[in-house]
Order: sequence, then structure tokens, then C-alpha cells
Amino acid sequence: MWAGRSMFAAMWKPLLLLCLLARAAAAQTTLPLDSVSGKVTYTGVVQVPGASAAELYSRGREWFAYTFGSSKTVLEMDDYEAGKLIGRAYAQFDFAAGIGRPQPWALWRKIKVEVKEGKYRYTISDFVLGGPISQPDASTHPLESWLAPTIARGKRPGNMVLSVIAGADATGKQEAASLQAAMGKKPGGDF
Repeated sequence: MWAGRSMFAAMWKPLLLLCLLARAAAAQTTLPLDSVSGKVTYTGVVQVPGASAAELYSRGREWFAYTFGSSKTVLEMDDYEAGKLIGRAYAQFDFAAGIGRPQPWALWRKIKVEVKEGKYRYTISDFVLGGPISQPDASTHPLESWLAPTIARGKRPGNMVLSVIAGADATGKQEAASLQAAMGKKPGGDF
């Protein structure tokens, strides 16, 4: 009987988390949640007419290099044949951790770029709340598990939670826009 209860609880935990995050997101800002994983996920398929898969792959690698200072330190997967780039990096956001001015903290995420002839798909997901920017790996709490207990109290999210939601939303949207600008650029001709 106890095994059945824990199995039942395990099945409902992801659903509860999804509902709690959806409620918090709707209250302040919309965080897109993947319907299968329940994770905050920014994704899109972008058409780039006339661009070959090789061109898009090269543009994606260049974007990683310029955005993060080095594609080598960020990329966890770099597969030309499969047309896949997957990287992990952090962005700085203003964390309102109490009284006083917000402090710069790290928000980690995975960025995946998959290319085909004339189009690519990006996925920005697996957000993890790091630590102060001076120690970005000080803490490694997945965004959804960090937010759920705070939101579960049934009260309006406080400034700390709102700052994390805003940081994740701004990071996801800005990164998607930056990637789209870089992937859609036309070759410079005879520089």
C-alpha cells in the first residue's frame, strides 16, 4: 500500500509543479513551460530561405563564440554531421535577495541549435539558479524546483521570486532575439 502511495505522489508532483509555475507566471509574467517536461523552455523554428545547413551551422558556431567569448568553453556538443550545437552558459540577472539593491547573480541555461536546409530550431531550457556572479556555481537549483515551494504557499510571489522570474524571462527572450539576428544575417560579400 505504501509503495502505491509513493508512486501516486511521484506521478502528481510534476503536474503540481506545472500548475504552480503556471499560476505564478500568469500572475506576473508568462514563462513558457514545455508540456512534457514542465521546464521553462523558449523554443522556435525559424525559416532562413536560401541558407544551407552548413551556412546556418557556421552562423550558430559564430554566435556562440561572439556571445560567450569562446564557443569551446560553452559548447557541450558540436556535431556538424547531425547539425547540432548544444551549449551551457550563465547570464547575469538582478537578484532581489532581501532589503537593499538587487545583486548580480548567475542564471544558467542550455542552448540548443539544430540546423537543416533553410531553417533551424533553437531551444533554451534547463534554467538553473546559480549564485552571486562572483561564484556562479555556488548553488545549482533547477529554476522550477526553486520556485515551486515559494509559490506553493499560495501568496503573491515576493520580490525575490519575481526577480528570478523576470531574469529567466528576459534571458530567454534576449537570447532568442540575439540568435535570430545572427542566424538570419546575409553573408557580407567580398569583405
